[in-house]
Amino acid sequence: MATFPRTSSLAFVAVLLTLGCTSNPTPHPGLSDTAQPDAYVPSGDAQRNVCANLGGQWSDDDEVCTEVDQGFDANAGAAQPPEGPPAADIVGLDVTGAAGDYAFTVIIASDDVDCEHYTDWWEVVLVDGTLVYREVQLHPHVDEQPFTRTGGHLAIAEDALVLVRAHFHPDGYVGVAWVGSVKDGFTAARISAQFAGDLDEADPLPPACTP
Repeated sequence: MATFPRTSSLAFVAVLLTLGCTSNPTPHPGLSDTAQPDAYVPSGDAQRNVCANLGGQWSDDDEVCTEVDQGFDANAGAAQPPEGPPAADIVGLDVTGAAGDYAFTVIIASDDVDCEHYTDWWEVVLVDGTLVYREVQLHPHVDEQPFTRTGGHLAIAEDALVLVRAHFHPDGYVGVAWVGSVKDGFTAARISAQFAGDLDEADPLPPACTP
């Protein structure tokens, strides 16, 4: 079972929610602070340590890890910049269970507008690009921001290095992801949208969107 520091970090969440959403006057409109459990957001110090262990560079301004040197960005182009197209940001993460049978709970803040612009899935990917888990979304979450989802029975080891990210239709893997392991903890990170980019055509894919 992953144990993260329970230090209050609403300021950190607030910073994350402002990233990557220049198309909207107010990034991620309709966000509610009450929908962001503190328990799902490791403290800044904890994330900074994870970032260092991953060979990344911690940004004090954005409170996010960049330039992770663990294969996520290898031959995949530059990481997503702090500002860009509409985004789907992972703003909280919690892991429960035991090795070989973990449940991941994610909080996603995204610039959903309609079926043409929305978060259509979130997923867990190994550092070698193997898709471990994907949960598709059947409709946009315009009035539910951020929204929380849980996926279970992930057959990974506690020290397996994974990437947790969301996919925004039609722009792709844009936004803040999380990297790390159950054993050593996770940190918010900006990872190249091209990492394991071929997974955007892998099953399961979402069915027709329901407004």
